[in-house]
Amino acid sequence: MTRNKKEKLSDNVQQNFNQSKEIAYWANKYNLSVEEFQRLFKEAGFSIARLLGSGVLNNRMAA
Repeated sequence: MTRNKKEKLSDNVQQNFNQSKEIAYWANKYNLSVEEFQRLFKEAGFSIARLLGSGVLNNRMAA
């Protein structure tokens, strides 16, 4: 898969995720603003599994 195709796919995933109620669910669950959660989600490569597995959200809750 070419880089442009991967970037377009990531953009589509981000756009679809932003439009879903799921982003509000995860942001609320971890007591974050939607914008903060979106930033972390983007840093994790647009992957909920990677974001949850990284421990970043748990570290934020403990702080």
